Parts: sequence; C-alpha cells; structure tokens
Amino acid sequence: MELTLLRARKDLWFLSFHCFDRYLKLTFFRGQSLDPIPPEPSKSGDTRYFHIHEGEDFEAQLVDWVVQASKLPGERL
Repeated sequence: MELTLLRARKDLWFLSFHCFDRYLKLTFFRGQSLDPIPPEPSKSGDTRYFHIHEGEDFEAQLVDWVVQASKLPGERL
C-alpha cells in the first residue's frame, strides 16, 4: 500500500490516495464540501472517499473534485 498526499499550501493537504490490489482509494479531507459529495462515507465527519476500479470512467468528475478541493482550507497532518 502506498500513501500519497496532494498539498494545497505548505503543510496543508486536501487529498490523499491509497493503492490497493483491486482499486485506488481517494481521500478528500473536506469531501463534504464538494459538489457532488464523493460517495463513500468516513468515520471522520468531513472526510469522504472515492474508489476507482479498473475500467471505470472517472476522469471528468475527478478533475472537478480536485479543482474544488484545492480551493478549500487544507488539513494539517
């Protein structure tokens, strides 16, 4: 498993992802603020997940979410 974070500003993060055998799990730290809200819930209040499986058409939605998320306040990890 690999964890990668995308940074909004120095020491502030808006997205991470984990690589698993069967899918890629994207973590949007302020996912409840995105439109539409990513489909997978989290135990953490504002965090939402999006799972990408091979062969799925996800690119347009992912670009939109990344643009939106990069404009929100980041998380200090």
